[in-house]
Amino acid sequence: MSRQASRPTHPVEAAVDEGFMRSVVEQMSAIGSSPLGFRVAGTPEEDEVCALLADTMRSIGLEDVRLEPVPVDGWRFRGAALEAAGESFPCASFGGSPPTPPGGIEAQLVFAGRGSRQELERVGVAGRIVLVDWPGDHFLWPSLTAAEATHAGALAVVCACLPGGRFYQMDGALGAFDGIWIGGSVPLATIAGDHALRLIELQRSGSVPARLTLEVELRPGVNGHNTAGTIPGRRSGPPIVVAGHHDGWFSGSFDDATGVASTLGIAKAMLDAGHVPERPILFGSHTAEEYGLADSAFDWLIGASWRVNEEHRNWGRSVPFYLNIEGSGMPLPMFIDTPPELRRFCRRVCGSARRDGLLPYGVQYGVPRTGTEQWPYLAAGIPSLNVNTLPRSYWRTQYHTQYDTTEIVSFADLVRETRLYARFVMTADAAPEALLNLGARASDLRHHGRLEVARAAGFETQHVDAALTRYETVASTGADWLALRAAFATVARTLESIHARDKQSTLHLQALLDVESLDAALDALERENLGAAARAAARSGRNRLARHVGREVFELDAARHRPGHPGFGWAAKARTTPSPGLWEELASLRGEPGSRAPGPWLASSLRRKRAASARELQRRLDRIAAVFERAARRLELGS
Repeated sequence: MSRQASRPTHPVEAAVDEGFMRSVVEQMSAIGSSPLGFRVAGTPEEDEVCALLADTMRSIGLEDVRLEPVPVDGWRFRGAALEAAGESFPCASFGGSPPTPPGGIEAQLVFAGRGSRQELERVGVAGRIVLVDWPGDHFLWPSLTAAEATHAGALAVVCACLPGGRFYQMDGALGAFDGIWIGGSVPLATIAGDHALRLIELQRSGSVPARLTLEVELRPGVNGHNTAGTIPGRRSGPPIVVAGHHDGWFSGSFDDATGVASTLGIAKAMLDAGHVPERPILFGSHTAEEYGLADSAFDWLIGASWRVNEEHRNWGRSVPFYLNIEGSGMPLPMFIDTPPELRRFCRRVCGSARRDGLLPYGVQYGVPRTGTEQWPYLAAGIPSLNVNTLPRSYWRTQYHTQYDTTEIVSFADLVRETRLYARFVMTADAAPEALLNLGARASDLRHHGRLEVARAAGFETQHVDAALTRYETVASTGADWLALRAAFATVARTLESIHARDKQSTLHLQALLDVESLDAALDALERENLGAAARAAARSGRNRLARHVGREVFELDAARHRPGHPGFGWAAKARTTPSPGLWEELASLRGEPGSRAPGPWLASSLRRKRAASARELQRRLDRIAAVFERAARRLELGS
């Protein structure tokens, strides 16, 4: 494929400054709480990076530069090591883990496979340091293994992503992530996969005395900060918002110093070119994208969620457009996460960008994800995009490791990508009414909402179909911008949801999966196929965990996913589904020691929980119909 040189077609695009963005990335990357780096929310290092960004904003001419406080639980990494077999192996950790005592923890090191409760019991981990393999499963997070190991009497956990895993697949790669930590668990450190393999071999040959040292500072109830600076528009009103996140694991150069540098690169280019937007544009960065809330199943996206749900509550129904910039600066396809309503806008902008050489590697579209700060903006009702050039090879090797440094950033590509991002912002600013193709949401729901499955299972969906048809019809007749914007917010604030694995979904889909799973389990039970019944039931809610953790940890996890838990955080805006908990039923179906024997009670219990899920599904289908009817009325009033 030929790679034509990019041709800036606007003075702003021509003014994008490579040296400026390189300087921002290098300065941010140099700030860290340890020799490995780490600039985490609520720490002196975050204070330092926020001061740097505020000074930079003022120096390029942004107005109303400010730091907006965000309540967080700080976690400051200072260093970690595992001493064993006469060597000292460097370690890192996951956000939220407590430290070891000052002298470390000394005990025998044992390998317990993936760290399931069965493996922990088989090995016998009481009084020991446990080494486990985490393959990168987003459902079975290491915090659950640490909690289970704690209940089994372990003193600490060391986690590795062995060869073939999803993350950290480079020699010597240490890993970090948000901990999704469970309070009261023993300390957890991470170790490179190749180092772990050596220790596993040694442990198979005999006992391996070890000492783990993890030095971190827990800083509960402090403030992190979001940053902001504005270019005023020709008219006043709600701003367009552009941002990345300034916290990061290790040096965090690509993720996400490049996103912040690109954000400020757009601002500087506009100011240098003398561009005056139609409406204000707020350029900023968020705290605690990576981690910021202790003892929480939802410990990430804290800064962005606070900004739209607390600091600027009016934004959800007023901000015209939000552009979230994640890791950028690689010679790879552009990845754009977009809700259905903005797909046409994206294709139009990307079509012109392709002709001008700004997309030499093409573009790939995806759906909004709970792993980026686009999601809280979208769930609040704001039209938004997430853009990045994060390839799979990066996810498997350098992501959240010490290899995420300035050396992997292609600054020439960052310039090209920033020109494209600027084009998105300027196009949205010039004609916000062209942003939204409202009918695309109804079409998407028809194609991907599995309404025909719900209908076949006996649920009422005709009113949903009727509401979608009315919405599509009214949306095609034209309405003013305020009516379009209000309709978008009305729909997004109801439909955007998360499923049981804490990933993005649509309001009713988890309840539908719960009903399907329980129907399949009951059918298998009627055929006396207990294994098939267990496999089907485990597909509902978070019940897959029942095979891996004990009942106490299972119930702790369930409590953390219910409204009212102190760590429920931004999930309160995510319209979670009250899926059934099936610990007792699954233990019985699997014949686990001490479990209740199968009998008539089992089918009765599954039917009762299926009925509750069915009521929840119908309630959510009714809500979808109502919200599209309400949005259609808004459009009719604005026509």
